[in-house]
Amino acid sequence: MSSINVGFGNCLFTNRNPKVIQGVISERIMNPKYVVVTHRPKEVKVETIDDLHDKLLLKYDNNEDVEGTITWRPSQDGHQYVFTKFE
Repeated sequence: MSSINVGFGNCLFTNRNPKVIQGVISERIMNPKYVVVTHRPKEVKVETIDDLHDKLLLKYDNNEDVEGTITWRPSQDGHQYVFTKFE
């Protein structure tokens, strides 16, 4: 989880549409330039929990899935969201 926080901490997202979040995370987590992880997930799923939290599920081939909660904060302009942490 710490590599996700390092890779996405304070990253700005234009919106919290689950498909947008899933797309950005999938694109970046597959690229070692952004996030250093030893195993690449085969699938990324995002579900909205509330105004500042989303559930993130990373599914792996070896059935060792990682699941946690993304915490957001509104950007300074109030129109975007900043990835604060993943726990």
